[in-house]
Amino acid sequence: MTKVITLRSRFLGIPVWNIPGEENENKERLTILKDGKTVYEFLLPISKDSVLTDRKPDFYDYLQVIGVNRNRFYPDYMTKADDNIRSGDEIMITGDLPDRFFDLVTEVDILPYYEECLLHYHAPFGFASDPNGLIFDKGLWHIYHQHNPLGCGWGNMSWGHAVTEDFIHYSFEGDVLFPDELGVIYSGSAIKNDKGCFGLPKDAILYFYTCAGNAPYRGKKEPPFNYRRGKSVQRMAYSLDGGKTLVKYPGFELDLKRSESRDPKVFFFRESGVFVMIVYLERNSFAILRSENMRDWEKTQELDLVPMWECPDLVEISDRSGNRRWALLSADGFYYMGKFDGCRFSFEGVMRGLYDDRVPYAGQTFSNVKGRTVAMSWLRRNNTGEDFTGYLSVPRELSLDRDEYGYYIRQSFARELDNFVEDEEDGGLLIRDINITERIDAQGKRLSVKF
Repeated sequence: MTKVITLRSRFLGIPVWNIPGEENENKERLTILKDGKTVYEFLLPISKDSVLTDRKPDFYDYLQVIGVNRNRFYPDYMTKADDNIRSGDEIMITGDLPDRFFDLVTEVDILPYYEECLLHYHAPFGFASDPNGLIFDKGLWHIYHQHNPLGCGWGNMSWGHAVTEDFIHYSFEGDVLFPDELGVIYSGSAIKNDKGCFGLPKDAILYFYTCAGNAPYRGKKEPPFNYRRGKSVQRMAYSLDGGKTLVKYPGFELDLKRSESRDPKVFFFRESGVFVMIVYLERNSFAILRSENMRDWEKTQELDLVPMWECPDLVEISDRSGNRRWALLSADGFYYMGKFDGCRFSFEGVMRGLYDDRVPYAGQTFSNVKGRTVAMSWLRRNNTGEDFTGYLSVPRELSLDRDEYGYYIRQSFARELDNFVEDEEDGGLLIRDINITERIDAQGKRLSVKF
């Protein structure tokens, strides 16, 4: 089925049904084209029997069309105003979907998202997981995260965006990075462009992310063009409007020659004036790279850290006495303390863990924060009938402490949440809302989460 729309509104509303088992084979391809070129392409969870009945969609995803570059998913494009889709232009929507689906496609000029006091952030719809690109800028905490805007199971990996001033009230700002012909969008990090790299302004924000052209596809039909057509490489996007709009930069690609390489965390190492990237390679291997301009990278260390796996972070933390150490962390909360010279990480002590259970995952620290180290994690939970899957933890501050085994990371809830913290008799700390309880033990060593 194909539908042609003459655009009058900025956003296109796509109906979505929350269908059990959608993460398996129950998907159809949905493509939106302009002038014969793909603007968006997704795998949509669909049950034709449900669509043909009067069952209403569970939610809508709203995709910006007016103002989007018509060649946005082609690697040689450069954004030009003359190439942007405008009001009055025609777009084509196509897919092996029932007529009723196309009848329910709508247009809006204002996104119908909401702001709500959550404590624990969740996207208003779809599947949300790993926090990405965490950065504090001009009074706002920017939280990007893995997001499937067209289903409550894993897939169509994009970046959603939320902001908060106080870690209590969160505002979902929509999706900002989408799959393209090079691959789907996996995790990454953000850094202020203080040194003016890539010829971009110093107040720009740069986002290093993984473009996964080898993402898994489980359907029976031919996959869309952004699955299993390429390799996993690190790419860069930038924002010139304070993190609201992200533009893919076409002139950067870092190929580490490993099939699973992903999740780049980039920061500036002041002692030697270089940029550092830590990235997952494959299995239990990670790499540290250095660069003077964030364009040309040299590998300085490769680490094999069983059982640590994906989403690495490398961050300096301190105690009240001014002692400093570096922590090398992975998605599952395992970490080592040590020293870092801008090229190599040297280990001190034993491997430790931040979590008491398998709910928290893929934690990341915020960049551009003065005098504090603040982290958030994804909280894993199966969908129980809501229009969304996945929460983020409340933020935690990380500091340095010591026991008989050496230095370790002490966790506490971020100071913004002091009014919500409950003290336990044994010295532990609790934060709870209607759905979730988080607890940090008396030593600050371990976080546990209950739904």
